[in-house]
Amino acid sequence: MNSKSMNRKSCLFARCAAICLIVVQVAATASARTVYDAGKALRQNFQNNATPANPYTDENGGMWYYSSAAGVAPYTSLGNFASSYAKIDNDQLQGWGGTSSPHLKVNITGQTLASSSFMVGDCEPIEADEMVFHPGQSGNSCMVLRFVVPEAGWYSAFASFHDTSAEATPTASSGASVYVGVGANDVFASGIVSLEGVAGSTKRFDFQMPARYLAKDTEIRFSVNNNKGSSGTAHASDATGVKVFVVKEDEGAFYDSGLAMGNNVAASPYANPYGTIADGTWYFLTAAAPAAQTAPANVSLVATSRITTEATSSTYLKGVANAANGQSPFVLVNTASSAQSTAVAPGELKVHPKAGDSTLKTWTVVRFRPPQSGYYSASIVARDVDRADLTQYSTADGVDVYLYIADTLVTNAYVSLETAVACTAHFTFKDRFLVAGEPVDIVVSPHGEVHSDATGVSAIFRREPGTVYDAGISYYEEHKSGNCSNYFSDNHDADAKWLMAMKSTWSEAHSPLATYLNPEGNWWTHATDNQNNGTEPRVTMAANGVAYAGAPYLNSGAPLLSAAPQEILLFPKNPVQDGNYCAALKAAVPSDGIYRVRSYARDLNGNTTNGDGVRVMVSVSGHAPASAIVSRDGGNYPYEAALSADRLWMKQGDALFFTVDPIGNSTSDVTAVSACYERVGDATAHVVNIDFGVPSKVVGKFSDHTGAGREGWSDWNTWNALRISNSSPSATVSVENCREADGETKRNVTLTLTRSTGTAKKGYTSGGSALHNNWAESDSASDTYTFTLSKLKKNAAYTLYLYSAKGGAAGNASFTVGGVAKTPDETWNLRDTKVLARFDVESDANGQITGTFAAADSNGGAFNGLTLVGEFPEYDPPGMIIFLR
Repeated sequence: MNSKSMNRKSCLFARCAAICLIVVQVAATASARTVYDAGKALRQNFQNNATPANPYTDENGGMWYYSSAAGVAPYTSLGNFASSYAKIDNDQLQGWGGTSSPHLKVNITGQTLASSSFMVGDCEPIEADEMVFHPGQSGNSCMVLRFVVPEAGWYSAFASFHDTSAEATPTASSGASVYVGVGANDVFASGIVSLEGVAGSTKRFDFQMPARYLAKDTEIRFSVNNNKGSSGTAHASDATGVKVFVVKEDEGAFYDSGLAMGNNVAASPYANPYGTIADGTWYFLTAAAPAAQTAPANVSLVATSRITTEATSSTYLKGVANAANGQSPFVLVNTASSAQSTAVAPGELKVHPKAGDSTLKTWTVVRFRPPQSGYYSASIVARDVDRADLTQYSTADGVDVYLYIADTLVTNAYVSLETAVACTAHFTFKDRFLVAGEPVDIVVSPHGEVHSDATGVSAIFRREPGTVYDAGISYYEEHKSGNCSNYFSDNHDADAKWLMAMKSTWSEAHSPLATYLNPEGNWWTHATDNQNNGTEPRVTMAANGVAYAGAPYLNSGAPLLSAAPQEILLFPKNPVQDGNYCAALKAAVPSDGIYRVRSYARDLNGNTTNGDGVRVMVSVSGHAPASAIVSRDGGNYPYEAALSADRLWMKQGDALFFTVDPIGNSTSDVTAVSACYERVGDATAHVVNIDFGVPSKVVGKFSDHTGAGREGWSDWNTWNALRISNSSPSATVSVENCREADGETKRNVTLTLTRSTGTAKKGYTSGGSALHNNWAESDSASDTYTFTLSKLKKNAAYTLYLYSAKGGAAGNASFTVGGVAKTPDETWNLRDTKVLARFDVESDANGQITGTFAAADSNGGAFNGLTLVGEFPEYDPPGMIIFLR
């Protein structure tokens, strides 16, 4: 290990920053992480084993001790718990001790238990491999699970406790106290789980233990106490369900809110946003909306105010707030090495929303932007850590917590110590494809009054292994290494190339930008003039790998937030000037295959006087599978947007473009763009394209349209022709023996199109592609066509793309296939218009797919054609009839 890595580890350990893991729903991906499952280990030790061991080494080499102790945590002396092996509840729960306390059991059934001798009252079930701890009376009051670190490294953990049994006559001592800590001194978190609703309790207590660099043989401890202390005797109905996972992490693949804020407050002045390549970029924001609004409709539009005042509310709590003494709204971090006197754990954020007036509700937002594109898993815990006093107490208090990704609500929960129901919420997602810069927002909102709404937040994101071709990290690594060529290799594969370019329009040929310019300040820049950084178009990036609250060459506007580490800034040129005006990134893919593309774009600065935003596009082979307008110049456009396109068939060296078009002028058009793609598989399926309503002048069975379909290689241009004639009308039209898009492979695929009333009607115009200039036309929503694709494989899976456009405009269609109704929601041949509806369908037992088409309303609708992707039966030549005379 190099000295830089060791210094970073020492620094992180000293700050005791929180890092956690996704262990409850961990993905089965290749990783150096090792997961130690306490319940599974105990089950393997106990299951039908008359002589179980204590301590016990699990299948991954982790050692577990089960101990009893007097008093409360921390414990200075712990022996190994010793009791007789026992089975209860029809052998479903096995472990040490019968039903007398203290004892511990584990669910060995592999199933969730809805009832057991421990489950009384409105409790949660006992899951497979979940343990049940019961503490004892005074003098033997605690059950302690101890994990011994098998080798030095980074360790993190997740623990979940829930009360399984309610007392018939509740007292202030009902329920159990739970603790999580390291060794004998550091208690990270404590709480009370109780079905009886005693003060400060909750039914379930989830906690992410801060990860730290631990030496071999260090103990991580998880304990259950009888909630009476060392002198009490109350221990009835204290059975507690326990799940514990410890994970040995591999360094450098995770990003943690506590780590980031801990690094932030160690510097002066604090930064908001704070970001480095190692930590990702973190923002601390507020957002105000009407008081009746339960969740932000668009976080990016409303969360525009940064919390910027450095604050210290106690010896250990530091961060940003409304005032230097820590008034709300605030985001603080516990910098201590143990829980000390504060309710938040070491490295855990303390987040508090802002009190609004009678008409407003104000949220506090913790935003994370990943520094590198890839698949991410996440584990986020939010805890109500502050109960209102009796003068302010209300069961309507507490907070609402929301999780958004790119302005889309993923999940939410209500947490409150006042209700004794749910003071913690645990949000997880796994293997989600995030592009660098795509925002993940944790929003904390007052549920009722803004009294005692302090919320502990631990947010940890892990980048999973996998190959994603990322322009930002490749640009950064190449330039940092001294290779400042405009044409550079991807960080993953030397055969995958990136180029910085300029274009006259998004669909036309590109020209490379001029040679690299020496850094001006902290920026690497490529521009049209290799003597002048101010010329446009140009491409630039921060050279030192940190977030910037400002960016260079901002025209007349000011940046909203920062340029994140490894985020590429594209500057287009005013289109009224001569020459190329679009700024672009070009990617040349390394091999034949099917690709998925992601991009994220932000308009960093705005000008409401004469700005008009930018159009950001993903294009391939003259088609535009993804497009969005972003603008801080006013209007109805968001200032940031995600773009996605999947199942793109590309050959080695084929080009993808990520283009910024200035629309009308280039005033304040500085645009941050993240660009990435991945190869998702081989192109093994086959493609049939059919064009509707083609002109009668075309000779033969094929259309004169030469553009590639939504799937298929870029040079697969054969389109079968379904002819609709207004001069020789017919209610039903059809095309048989359609060939594949390669123009060579023969198939028997047949399409039949029938209008419900009257004859099939052709619409036509000019101004679009040959595909979109002719169509089957529906006059209204009640004017329905039925289409049937036949001579397919029976009961086989197909992907069906239905095209709808009128020249250069949307086609106003409504399609139904397999009981699913859709209007077009994808772009392809046209720049910003939704012209495609996609259906994943299965042919029936006769080898047919049937659907309907109609206009979406009384304005009329167009059905231009279709692309069918899948496997087809072998070609069966039509029979020959011979007449003999």
